[in-house]
Amino acid sequence: MLKEITKIEILKMPNFPFDADEKAVSLSFLFRLVMQKKGLFISITMVFVVLSVVTAWVLPNIYRSKVVMIPTSVLDGTKGGNVGGGLASLIGSSSLQQDHRTTLAISTLKSRLFLRNFINKYNLMPVLYPNEWGEKGKEIPPLRRHIMLQHAVDQLNELRKVSLDIETGNVSMSVEWTDPVLAKDWVEAFIYEVNRKMQNDSVRREEKHILFLQEKIAETKVPEVRNSLSILLKDSMKTLMLASSGDEYAFHILDPAEIAAEPVKPKRKIIVLTGGMLGVFGALLFIYMNFLYSDPRK
Repeated sequence: MLKEITKIEILKMPNFPFDADEKAVSLSFLFRLVMQKKGLFISITMVFVVLSVVTAWVLPNIYRSKVVMIPTSVLDGTKGGNVGGGLASLIGSSSLQQDHRTTLAISTLKSRLFLRNFINKYNLMPVLYPNEWGEKGKEIPPLRRHIMLQHAVDQLNELRKVSLDIETGNVSMSVEWTDPVLAKDWVEAFIYEVNRKMQNDSVRREEKHILFLQEKIAETKVPEVRNSLSILLKDSMKTLMLASSGDEYAFHILDPAEIAAEPVKPKRKIIVLTGGMLGVFGALLFIYMNFLYSDPRK
């Protein structure tokens, strides 16, 4: 049975509380001190463990739905043949050529205006803020509604991740949410909306371009200039035809999103294990500091 130690006895020990070689707190000393205060040590550790278990249990399950795509500019042979260029510039790589359509699509996905319109179109405020919005959304003052919408844009931006595979040029996008069905629906909606917006913008742009070229051709009398304008008009009409021919204007889906079967967060075992380790270190620190600052006559 270990002999109970007092502070006066320990203070008289040689080299207390350090080892001569390591200059660190002696493990044997800590062991004897913990055994003397084992009730307190176990209590503090258990508090941390219980708190970590409660935290791990209370945290909601987070599910991830992911889609893998390839830029359609690669499929239809448009300029900027190296698919990763524009995307790579967004993640800090300049080794690839620029793909303007893909860069614009990714920039659109990341833009606050696109996210704000997405939230309004799909009525996500009651989903993102069920307690504050809910049925009382109409009663919220305009300024407060605007502030909450800005926070919702930031939150949705954190939930949605876009990444590029440099080797294959594939683009991946994922959404994390507490409802696996909603996560899948949002991923699909993001792709649909960015393709639709890019397509509509391109069609409007080319229609204006064609109208402008037709007017200039009608006004121009110089044959060489008319020929040059006709070539430009032909290219614009080809671009308009391609833009109007399909729904996958910016991205073609390779691996569609699925409903996640298992959550990706929280890592409950890691949370509990971390809580237990913090409890052990916290108990050791508390017992040691309590010993150092306690009355040596006790």
